[in-house]
Amino acid sequence: MMKKILLSLFFLFPLFAHAGQMVDKIVATVDNKVITQSEVDEAYAFIKSGRIPVKNPNITKTQLIEELINRAILNAEIEKQNITVTSAEIDNLISSKAREQGMTVDQLKKKFDEAGIKFELYRERAEEDIKRQQFMQKVIMPKVKVSDYDLEQYYKAHSSYFMGYGQIRFLEMFLTPMTVPAGKVFNTFVQETALSLQKGASWSELAKKYSQGAFASKGGDSGLVDTATLKPGLLQILTRLPQGKISDPIPMSGNGVFIFKVLEKGKPTILPFLQVKEAVRDMYFNGRVEIELQKYLAQTKSYHFVNIKAP
Repeated sequence: MMKKILLSLFFLFPLFAHAGQMVDKIVATVDNKVITQSEVDEAYAFIKSGRIPVKNPNITKTQLIEELINRAILNAEIEKQNITVTSAEIDNLISSKAREQGMTVDQLKKKFDEAGIKFELYRERAEEDIKRQQFMQKVIMPKVKVSDYDLEQYYKAHSSYFMGYGQIRFLEMFLTPMTVPAGKVFNTFVQETALSLQKGASWSELAKKYSQGAFASKGGDSGLVDTATLKPGLLQILTRLPQGKISDPIPMSGNGVFIFKVLEKGKPTILPFLQVKEAVRDMYFNGRVEIELQKYLAQTKSYHFVNIKAP
């Protein structure tokens, strides 16, 4: 079962230069891997700067150290699997990410230069992501067993995720770090854009200029769409958003931020199980994989020498 898994925060850390080029205070060790104070401080400052969206922008330094420890443990476990990645695989992933942003690779590199991030670090992160995904498919995913009974029970317990209207029309704004004007901080730009929309700025003009969403060329207007074609997470957001109201900015997996406004929707009904079975399967499976990953990390932690220094 080959699925793209939403993983925990330590997969979503920003690209920062690793410390270790000078004598530095060691805050933790994992086997022969050291985690330094400057590494923690640099990652923490980057997260708090708002230059990229993260899953938990309110993370504390103590939590950050724990995430870095988990990341080091997972990397060590991945190394045991002798997973190799080719340059072609890295190039293909980067090309795919560039296309998702509506850019060429050269344009993507330019955006990283403007943000002060070395593109070589982005390539390193791409390689890490491929290795982790292969590790998940090889070690973690096989631990998850899915039966029709499991899916039916999950569907009943989460029926609000599978609401439909027949058709719905909405406005979409998808902002990413790659669309931020030079000199602007991402989170600040998002808040400014949201405020502009609240004050009546032209959604169409802003979407055509800054949005990376599927409907950007149409000014963010989805037109009337069949709700059966929408992903459950999106459908849930649109279901709960009152018609005519603009949503708060919604971070999505570290890739960007959505803003929505529902223009038209009919009477909500729960979609039949068979109609949304595959969506139910994806949500259930991804949730179980995340649980199995956390169990795996807790179990394997005892096999590694982990030492957290006193402050």
